[in-house]
Amino acid sequence: GSLTRLPWDTKNIDVLISDAVLLYISPEEIDRVMNEIDRVTKKAVILVERYDPSLTGEVMGYVWARNYPALLEKLGFKVKVTPLTEETWPTSKNWVQYGICVVAVR
Repeated sequence: GSLTRLPWDTKNIDVLISDAVLLYISPEEIDRVMNEIDRVTKKAVILVERYDPSLTGEVMGYVWARNYPALLEKLGFKVKVTPLTEETWPTSKNWVQYGICVVAVR
């Protein structure tokens, strides 16, 4: 399916996991994609994505980084952020430099 129109009914997914997927979404589509994630998710969202303070996104290492915690809070989720470190991801300097793990619950 398309990230702008997910093929699931409203509140049909208990936990939605995105691992390095949203970094390919353009600034023009990110709000629509986040609204779809909100629509289909019942309990929690877990993201491993690249972070930047911008809500719309900045290009970092050829992909989009943005403020996913703020975007999820705007949708009503309670958010916990864990930075990726050399200990958690020892083989990737880019993920250590730019990456975060976001757990968002209703």
